[in-house]
Amino acid sequence: MFIYSKCTQHGTRAMSTALTICLVAGLALSTSALQAKPKNNADDEGWSEWQAKGKGYAARRRQPPKLSGPKSERRQANVQARLKNLLKKKAKLLARIEKQDNNGSTLSIQAQQPNKKSKKGNKTENLQKQMAKLNKQIAKQTNLEQQLAAKAQKQGPKIKALWLYTGEEGLYSITLANLAAKLGKTEKNLRNKANNGKLNLTTAEQLDSEKAQQPVSWHYDEASDSILFAAQAYDTFHSDENAHKFRASGNKAAPMAVATGAAPGFGSETPFWDTLKFEEEPDLNFATWSVGTETEADYWFWDYLYGTTRPELNIDLTIPDPATAGEAQLRVTLRGWTDWNDGNDHEVWAEINGDPVGSSIIWDAFEQVV
Repeated sequence: MFIYSKCTQHGTRAMSTALTICLVAGLALSTSALQAKPKNNADDEGWSEWQAKGKGYAARRRQPPKLSGPKSERRQANVQARLKNLLKKKAKLLARIEKQDNNGSTLSIQAQQPNKKSKKGNKTENLQKQMAKLNKQIAKQTNLEQQLAAKAQKQGPKIKALWLYTGEEGLYSITLANLAAKLGKTEKNLRNKANNGKLNLTTAEQLDSEKAQQPVSWHYDEASDSILFAAQAYDTFHSDENAHKFRASGNKAAPMAVATGAAPGFGSETPFWDTLKFEEEPDLNFATWSVGTETEADYWFWDYLYGTTRPELNIDLTIPDPATAGEAQLRVTLRGWTDWNDGNDHEVWAEINGDPVGSSIIWDAFEQVV
């Protein structure tokens, strides 16, 4: 059987190391999560960027040029392209009119038909009408282009949401100045929303969900002008990061409740509960057959036991600044590697510093046990 790649210890350790691991900041824009080739690769022209679609799959699609940009930018680019074409037509038409004038096109009066213009006169008049129509179109497109440019300059980039990516479990912090710069909003606007409890932070409701819809509690710290929130670790075969969606509007605001009063009497040696996770995935130490029916299972393993040739395994677990006394819990995750016999194939027991961890556990085949 294999020792699976997760080993968790719950216990007490000294307060002096608390803040060295819990305050981290993370920020990222909502961009594609997976990139199979360099962005400027010639083969990617006319295609969207690669995007993770869940369940380990990635995909991209054919799209017209510039479809990935905001609608306002695409509209402005289209207007500029039309204006450029109209100016080209005007230049060609001016050249034709100039050539016609150089050929001496004038009105010719015929004795028999006093009101009839010459062919050259008709041609010149038609060119002038085309020029007048073209000038109206150019004026219209120029005015529209100027309006769009002024609107874009006034509004700046419109970003409705940010993705905040977190790694290990702990308390995270991000300044309002950083959020305002990325969202294209003012710090005062975000500060007012924070004070009124109207900022929104969400994450996936379930591990297999692709939507960020579960509210996450947050706190506005006036001293640092930052938003603080506690993030949970998210570790799957596809990702070791958790994603939180931040918006300055919506109906899922969840500001933390604030209690006033004297602070607890913690000292430098006051013990507190902490959870540590130990996991290693050595190169080439995998077994796909043991998880053949579980498409989302992690098939990389830390180490293994084998009854006849490797019946015992010792692993060192380093606990930073452990308390001298107190309760602790050790959880070891195991998975079977063989299914050779009728009935149960495996029996394993564990000890920590000579003390037994529960009783022995007996199971069969490729099942996972704790």
